[in-house]
Amino acid sequence: MRNLHLTRYLVLGLGLLFGQGCTSSLNIPGRAAYSAPDGSPPEAATVYQERTVEERELARFSSSSVLDRVRIRETRKDLIHRNLDYLVGADDVLEISIFEWELTQSTRSLLLRVSKSGMIAVPGLDPLLVAGRSVLDIQQIIVREMETAGILQKPRIAVTVSEYRSRQISAIGAVNAPGVYAIRENVITLIDFLSLAGGPATDAASVAYILRSSPGGDEPLKITVDLDELFKTRRTELDAVLQAGDVVYVPIAPFVYVYGAVLQPGAIGLRKPTTFLEAIALAGGFEREADSQRVRLNRKTRGVREESIYVNVDRIESGTQQDPYLHEGDIIIVSESPSKTFARGLWEVIRSVVSVSYRLDTSPE
Repeated sequence: MRNLHLTRYLVLGLGLLFGQGCTSSLNIPGRAAYSAPDGSPPEAATVYQERTVEERELARFSSSSVLDRVRIRETRKDLIHRNLDYLVGADDVLEISIFEWELTQSTRSLLLRVSKSGMIAVPGLDPLLVAGRSVLDIQQIIVREMETAGILQKPRIAVTVSEYRSRQISAIGAVNAPGVYAIRENVITLIDFLSLAGGPATDAASVAYILRSSPGGDEPLKITVDLDELFKTRRTELDAVLQAGDVVYVPIAPFVYVYGAVLQPGAIGLRKPTTFLEAIALAGGFEREADSQRVRLNRKTRGVREESIYVNVDRIESGTQQDPYLHEGDIIIVSESPSKTFARGLWEVIRSVVSVSYRLDTSPE
């Protein structure tokens, strides 16, 4: 009986020691208090501090640069056309119905495509410039020209847009409904257009690129919009106004890979800037035998040479070592700690011995 009690105390002591040495809480240290980014004017500090913690974090790590924000602000000047009637453009198809002609059954209606120069050709009239005008304006122009030409007096005319072709915008990449969309409004914002395209796909990155033809340039103008910041803060300063011919490209989120002694090994999508600790947490955390003091990070430099960096997670958790941000294609390999593996094996042996001792001690003689 005494042997049994001694064995139990030994097991209890080893269990407490092993439990303290083998667990890692994986508490991600809190971020430091935010201040205005370096180089900002003094008055920016007040505005920066007025943002919520989430907004400050999103702005701090935003994919949209200062230049991108300036370009987006320039596009938003086109919002003055939002509440205007639709303005006809090149390649739109107009349906023109003339009541007097329909009465004589000489013709039902005319389908006229607007030329690249913005003109339409109505029978009996000189070419009419209609680009940049509403259907009501076009109707009044046709009435006036017919009266001037002596074709009809006070004709009753209806003008509608049969096909919208002048404002076509493409959605490509990781969206749920990629394709070319004909816009039936004068202007459309990025949020509204992504809604037309079904929204970003589940594997989409947290960024969208607006590719726009640059006047006199071979390379298209690229505007980067951070979608996380746009959707979460709902700040209109990032909701760019699109124009005809724009291409909206949403890339697939890049991946990093976590292998070894973690609970859920595999690929992790980088939809936002992700730190080393955050990747470990997304992989389910460490297994009990994981070596948290020597975790290997394999990273390709310049896309060719691979180098290995060893990270001490315990020091990151204690705040004595910086939590590095991951790059696309990084591979995290978590190996098992020899001491923890040995302790686990010893623990299993002792459990077996105790189990046998207990059965022998309690068995009838």
